[in-house]
Amino acid sequence: MILETAVRDGKLMQDLELESLCNGVGHSQMVKDHPIANDSGSRDCVKLPSPTAVSRMIIGAINILNLSFYITLFALMSATILSYLSWLGICTEMCGKAHSYRLYDLTFEIIGMVYFPMLVATHLISKYKPFFKTVTSLMICAGIGAEILFIYVQKYLIGHFCPLCLSIAFMLLIAALSIFIPYTSKLFQKGLTMPNIFKGKLHAAMIATGFFISLAGLGQHNELQAEEANVKQEISFGNANSAIDVYIFTDWLCPACEALEPAFEQAIASADARFTFVDDPVHEATLNYTPYNLAFMVNSKMKYFSLRKAMHELANDTKAPTQDQIASMASKNGATLKELNYGTVAVASKFFEELIKKYKVEGTPTIVIVNSKTSHIKKLEGFPQIDKDKILNAIKALK
Repeated sequence: MILETAVRDGKLMQDLELESLCNGVGHSQMVKDHPIANDSGSRDCVKLPSPTAVSRMIIGAINILNLSFYITLFALMSATILSYLSWLGICTEMCGKAHSYRLYDLTFEIIGMVYFPMLVATHLISKYKPFFKTVTSLMICAGIGAEILFIYVQKYLIGHFCPLCLSIAFMLLIAALSIFIPYTSKLFQKGLTMPNIFKGKLHAAMIATGFFISLAGLGQHNELQAEEANVKQEISFGNANSAIDVYIFTDWLCPACEALEPAFEQAIASADARFTFVDDPVHEATLNYTPYNLAFMVNSKMKYFSLRKAMHELANDTKAPTQDQIASMASKNGATLKELNYGTVAVASKFFEELIKKYKVEGTPTIVIVNSKTSHIKKLEGFPQIDKDKILNAIKALK
């Protein structure tokens, strides 16, 4: 209707020219009131709000409605829930390799389940204590720096992204934007420019800090190494924190080893050291006893020495014991056979092989005593060199 009227009046081109030239301002900032829209027939131009003004109006509306606070709260609570879901393992197969990484030996899920609730708490307090607004924003910046590193690792080291991890990073980004966008309207306010620039530099420094702290503590978790360390701890006796390691190499069909069992037990009870019994298969039949020996070392420590004596007796009768025979023997000694899984047995057996090669053990019985701090070693070989006193003296000499 307006177009028809303008053509009818023969003024269409004149109107367009007037719109572009009115008050020397471009069409993007002004419009001309058409006579039909202006009863007075006036051709005055009306200014439209500039883009800066519009953004200020939007930010002002956000501030009035306090939307920034609630958007941030929603994002942080969502990230908390996503961290919990990640901890539960509710993720796709692509998440598996990402979860093999650790930050200072802690899983990302555990860190997220601590970090995000802390952020939620400081953010809620910030509604009543303005100081905590700065605390929250600085913590978010540190998290952004860490997330930049994690995304880099997923892209270039792992080769694919974890959907949950990306979702958590996105929630953190939303929280950051909802906090910082309202501040843009104040950035160049008179008298506030320098303080706001300082705040910007401080927050940028926190992003860098979060990145480099994460970089220093980031590492890939090796399941095999972790299992080996766990097995070493579980099969040891004595003082687990001692710097002195005593490795006792024996064979289940070795008569001299059986004769020295009382000396081994007495030395373990008397010395401040960490003792480990190592199965050295001089006789191949010893390998038939190793899985049961490991099971008793891990699950029946209180009864272990009586079980060792009983296994030596059983080994004198049979080189290939059945599970029922081992279970019956354990029951007679007040213990229950709880077998270890194949993986644990394999890791322990590999550990035994490494020790035999490392210390060049050529027969049984042999005792190798090592000071882990000084790397000094003392070796006792054969029946004549081994008894309780000689073991204790060797340990004392290495301290």
